[in-house]
Amino acid sequence: MEEIESLKVELATRTEHARRSRDMSARMEERMHAAQAEVVQEKEDKRDISTDLTRQYKMMQSELGLKVHILEQTVTTLRSQLASTETELQQARKERDNIREEKDGIITELQFKIDTMESAYETLLHDTLDKMGDKVEEAKKRWFSESREIQETNKKLLLAFGLNPLEI
Repeated sequence: MEEIESLKVELATRTEHARRSRDMSARMEERMHAAQAEVVQEKEDKRDISTDLTRQYKMMQSELGLKVHILEQTVTTLRSQLASTETELQQARKERDNIREEKDGIITELQFKIDTMESAYETLLHDTLDKMGDKVEEAKKRWFSESREIQETNKKLLLAFGLNPLEI
């Protein structure tokens, strides 16, 4: 009986131990299922995040590609405008240089004409003044001669009236 009692106690202990082991196994299995569900959820979250990041990356890449394309077009347009502006600037400089050369030529020509006219007028003026001087000298001589004749006539008239011209 003691042996049976002892076997019953041992059986009860082992039954209790088996029950605890089954409970523990069930809890562990439950935790394992929860962990697997968590792993699956993590994988889904990771896949969702990866998909979202890939989508965002592709969208950013396409936006960046579009910006690069727009900037390249802008650069091309600006280079074209710069080239045409430089061409216009060169043409404007050529025109300015041509106009400057033309004006310098006209100025030189006019200066030459002025110098020539000045020389001609100077010569004309000297000739005219020389001629006028000659005429004045001739007139002076003629007037001097006429005045002498007039004085002689007046002297004779005064003497004819009996007056001394030196006393008057």
